[in-house]
Amino acid sequence: WGRSGWGFGELVRGYTPSDPTRYALRGLNLSRQDDGSLLVNALLLFGLEGLDPLELERRRQEAALEAERVVAFLREKDPLLFGTARLAQVAPLLYIRESRHLKALYRLRAEEVLLGKDFPDAVALGAYPLDGQAYFPGETPYLLGTPAPYGVPFRTLVPREVANLLVVSQAAGFDSVAAFSARVVPLQMALGEAAGVAAALLRL
Repeated sequence: WGRSGWGFGELVRGYTPSDPTRYALRGLNLSRQDDGSLLVNALLLFGLEGLDPLELERRRQEAALEAERVVAFLREKDPLLFGTARLAQVAPLLYIRESRHLKALYRLRAEEVLLGKDFPDAVALGAYPLDGQAYFPGETPYLLGTPAPYGVPFRTLVPREVANLLVVSQAAGFDSVAAFSARVVPLQMALGEAAGVAAALLRL
């Protein structure tokens, strides 16, 4: 696709992690940068404690060693594509796809996403596929389907037990499967704008 690509399931098949209870390699998501380097999103980490920044940093540093193994595997598996590849660096932070979710005034459910439900207080629309990744060793990634456009209610951003706070992130008031779709950046940007408008209106 010029600057991006994804898939390569056959290519990564056969990778043996240093510890299969902590790591797995999924199909590659690739993004070519202006300087010719390639961003690769493919290494899954299991058993993270998403609220402990010290553990997250320790696990990120350990994952850098696993990433070196991945690059060596890719060089050997497909010398034509990756024969000269080397690991330049790893991301400064781990992407936590799933951890806790807010106890909000409303909890968006997977069936509402999949069936394209709208709400009277919807402040953004989503339509990204419900793509499940492996959260445990040996689990198979899966795709539940691509929803019709669905509304995200403002109530999913409002905590049930904390005043004067709006929460915008994949940890907002979504059930875990609804978050497969609602977590993506374009939708979160729209929710962030909605929260900003609400905060400004409340100050008037």
